Amino acid sequence: MQQVPEPSPESNAQPQRGPVESLHVNAFTTGMLMTFGIQIEGRDVRALFDSGSQISFCNRSFVQSLNVPVFPTMVAARCVNDSKVVFRQCFDGRVTIGSFDKKFMLFILNNNELSVNVILGRDVLQSLGQITFDFTARNVRVGGSTLPMEEIYARMPPSPPVAKRRLPVEGQPRRNQSSSIASDDD
Repeated sequence: MQQVPEPSPESNAQPQRGPVESLHVNAFTTGMLMTFGIQIEGRDVRALFDSGSQISFCNRSFVQSLNVPVFPTMVAARCVNDSKVVFRQCFDGRVTIGSFDKKFMLFILNNNELSVNVILGRDVLQSLGQITFDFTARNVRVGGSTLPMEEIYARMPPSPPVAKRRLPVEGQPRRNQSSSIASDDD
């Protein structure tokens, strides 16, 4: 093994550094969702309030457990990631949230990949009137009712990781600079 001589204390020699590069890879497989306890057809269930969805829908397995009549439909929805979901069945479900109680057409998701059994979209949320989220108290106020918030881990479909390659940085990185610059002495 060859030894590299150390510079003498008298010399001002600095170790040579080349360009510094870093590679950041982001891939998430879980996340946290805020859910609330509601009832569908008298059954207690955790629901996600999704103001970005125009419609409300449920997992197929949950709907099957309700033993309610289902009806054919053909509704296509576009998701936030620009994917398309086609709903082929729906049912008339009684939604109870605190003192609020009303029937809605709820669509049935063909697979069971939801992290919650029910997602309430704007069709239901607009009927509720004012909804107030209190993140400090960890609850939501709907009409005269206050529902506790419960965070759950969400399964996310596997997707290829997104890699961002940083451009080379010439010179010595400064401390407390962006974490995207890495050096041996950090």
